[in-house]
Amino acid sequence: MTSSQSSRRPGQLPPGRHGLPREFIEQSQRQRTLDAVIDAVAELGYENTRLADIIARAGVSRKTFYEYFKDMEDCFLAAYDMHVAALSEQTAQAFLGEGPRPWPDQVRDGVRAFLGYLSEHPTAARVCMVDALGAGRAARTKRDNAMRSFTFFIDAGRGSAGHEVPGRTAVAVLGAANELIAMELLYGSPGNLDALAPDIVYLITLPFLGPREAFGEREKALAER
Repeated sequence: MTSSQSSRRPGQLPPGRHGLPREFIEQSQRQRTLDAVIDAVAELGYENTRLADIIARAGVSRKTFYEYFKDMEDCFLAAYDMHVAALSEQTAQAFLGEGPRPWPDQVRDGVRAFLGYLSEHPTAARVCMVDALGAGRAARTKRDNAMRSFTFFIDAGRGSAGHEVPGRTAVAVLGAANELIAMELLYGSPGNLDALAPDIVYLITLPFLGPREAFGEREKALAER
């Protein structure tokens, strides 16, 4: 292996004429840059990350970077959106499943899928759920909006409740679940995120089903691990 081959970043295309379609090249460059900004922020922190850190990790030139993004913040927000979209899709697919079924079953499936994505993308999980708080107002706004986009999965339980539930319950529950996940990402291990599933299922179902049934759903989630 030559020195140029060994220094090439993962996914980086070979230099020179390779006959690859321009669309493929652009997609590869943009994706590597999105991955690079996540890696750089995870290692250095958002405030200490510079454009040079990103392009070095991505294996692209400064000129190429500016063909896709206005600045570092634009790149970071695009990477954030990419992971939130993928996380939302994976969670929704699991929640909705093959067809209608009881809401608690949907919750257990959705929580497993949500935590599964975070476990598969631990660096992005840490950056998007923790580091984004220090990445400026636009990033914090996106983080807040992303969290609220998941209220649908919780508010769907209102039909299972035999009593009134306050309107902001879903936001409060998501805040508590987010704190559990953030603490595990900061001080624990991404590989242990699935261990949070039973408690998060309990938090989600408690306001709608009451403590006895919610604890039963927690036990089901524990058995499904």
